[in-house]
This record gives sequence, C-alpha cells and structure tokens, in this order.
Amino acid sequence: AIFGEKAREVRDTSLKVPHGESGIIVDVKVFSRESGDEMGAGVNQVVRVYIAHKRKISVGDKMAG
Repeated sequence: AIFGEKAREVRDTSLKVPHGESGIIVDVKVFSRESGDEMGAGVNQVVRVYIAHKRKISVGDKMAG
C-alpha cells in the first residue's frame, strides 16, 4: 500500500491456463506498439507465453539415432 494515496480501481485481467492443462513455461515474448511492432487497431501490447507439455512416447513417434 502506498500511504497518502487512495486505492485505485484495479481489475485482474490475467489469463489462466484452462483446467486440465499444465506445463512448463519455455519462453515469453512481449510485443508492443512502442517498440515498433505492428499491431491491430486498439491493441497496445501482446504477450505470448509458450508452454511445453510432457507426454509419454507413443507408437509412431520419430526418434533420432
């Protein structure tokens, strides 16, 4: 809390992984209009989160070596 200031209206706009999904975050890329990236109308910033999933090897998976 910052003393001497009124509490601002804050809305949680966090995106969550859907139920039943899990994984490890591999990479996070942030694109913004300020850094010169092309954006659609009304979009100021795009954050892309890449999630890796672990799964068992199944028949038909290609293996090196």
